[in-house]
Amino acid sequence: MDLELNDDPQHDFDASLYVARKVLYTAASMRLPVNPKVYRVLYETECGSYETLKRLRDEMKAHPSDTDVVEIENLHDRVFDANSGFQGLSDISDRLSDEMRQVGSMVQNRLGDDESYIDSLNEARRSFGMFTRAAEAKRVIADLVAESQQHAARTAEFMSQLEEKQRQIGELQHELNELRNRVNIDHLTGIYNRRYFDEKLAQEIEIARTEHRPLSLALCDLDHFKRLNDSWGHSVGDSVLKHFAAIMRNNTKGKDTVARYGGEEFAVILPDTALRDARSVMETIRQVVYSRNFIATSSKQRIGHISASFGVTALRPDDTLESFITRADELLYEAKNRGRNNVAADLASGHAGAAAPAQKAV
Repeated sequence: MDLELNDDPQHDFDASLYVARKVLYTAASMRLPVNPKVYRVLYETECGSYETLKRLRDEMKAHPSDTDVVEIENLHDRVFDANSGFQGLSDISDRLSDEMRQVGSMVQNRLGDDESYIDSLNEARRSFGMFTRAAEAKRVIADLVAESQQHAARTAEFMSQLEEKQRQIGELQHELNELRNRVNIDHLTGIYNRRYFDEKLAQEIEIARTEHRPLSLALCDLDHFKRLNDSWGHSVGDSVLKHFAAIMRNNTKGKDTVARYGGEEFAVILPDTALRDARSVMETIRQVVYSRNFIATSSKQRIGHISASFGVTALRPDDTLESFITRADELLYEAKNRGRNNVAADLASGHAGAAAPAQKAV
């Protein structure tokens, strides 16, 4: 799955304003102070960025009176401050919340100014019925003209300030999106990292159970990768990892999640995918990987074929996140123990491997 950033400032502004309104409404309904920590938690909860906060959102909807400011501030510290990688996110989010509060204040002041102007118009309308001399009417008209000119000037200034805030909020939202991606993306391969995988898998398990949809999981590992690293060096090894990640990404659907699980091990979450179909996807990837002939760029020496092993399983009714991953991992090792370069899947008839025979691989 490729990530796309939205570069449209108007879209970012509208989306941020919509979420900010929901945050302020939620805070008001729960009688929570809108301090930076509370705002950050509620904002990210509405965005649905973190599985822990999604559970908080469900709990708040079910029991709104049971959540207090201390609980939310403690949650902020656990989710964000525990990982230094989130510090930049926290800083940008705080700046974004400040900008949104300033926009709210500007709009509120503007509404007050409009009410004052309307009052002036109404007062002038009432006064016209009581005039006895032209001079009095002339004075009121002059006052109205002056008030209208001032109101027009204040309106122009307000629009200018609002446009500037829109630009600033759009830039901050863009920064926030980019930083979120950096936190979630493996810097070498450009696919998702283990942290995001854990969050996403928990989310997909919940969706699969709630909506009664199939969910499959695959773990895969490059065969003899240590030997390749030792023989050709880490630069070649890194290139192979990037190439393998690209093959996996190009042979999965948009809704699938491809992640680097650790080292030379990768994972694929396949929502709405039955086990046999997931096994077929992994078999395609296995064949594509093994069909490539790798050549060292610097020396032009032929590295040869590189293979991978796969373990594929489907979510069971009694699965936990841990048991789901463990079973996929066990199937991966089953594939390796059978000679590598094959796909092992726990089909309905019991543990079964893919039809492809084991082949000698580098």
